[in-house]
Amino acid sequence: MKRTIQELTNSSHVYNPDAGQNLWWPAYDRLTLDPAINEYVYFATQKGANNKKLSDTNWAAGGQMPANTAIGIEYLNFYYTPAAQKTSEEYSELLTALTTASFAFLINDKSPQYQRPLDAIFGNCMPLNIIDAAPLGQQNLSQATFNSINELHDIEIVLAGQCSFTPTIIWDTQIPDSMEGDKLMLEMVGERISG
Repeated sequence: MKRTIQELTNSSHVYNPDAGQNLWWPAYDRLTLDPAINEYVYFATQKGANNKKLSDTNWAAGGQMPANTAIGIEYLNFYYTPAAQKTSEEYSELLTALTTASFAFLINDKSPQYQRPLDAIFGNCMPLNIIDAAPLGQQNLSQATFNSINELHDIEIVLAGQCSFTPTIIWDTQIPDSMEGDKLMLEMVGERISG
């Protein structure tokens, strides 16, 4: 049985839960892929900075938890949205690229709380159907966006009281040009307590 956030964070030293709010809350951040970049850190840029809109992120403090706030993360969800429909060849490049990437979640720059290859995160959530409306080699991906819902089960990731954290995706090799402009969003879902 999971412990409460209060037990996990010793919250009496951080905030007063009796004066705050308990919410089931999703925090999200959407990043744009660029072949020149092989490392992407989520939640590093807050809403309103560097042209980040609410549709890109709902995070209010770049790279750290707001004061007097805690969140017990129970789901890490990923959403991949191509900038344009992909041919079967481009989709094959995307699948290969996912095998050369990994995701790690660090708190206060300590060892990862959660770490997994990106292709394993998406697993059987990857769309497999390519429509046959175009000539061979030019079929378009039939599903525009695909996602992966990852319940953490017995893993406990708790962010509290201005801790820093770096959910990061790192590619071992350069991503193909066909992935330029594609969006990859991370959503952290769990109980948020503020007070």
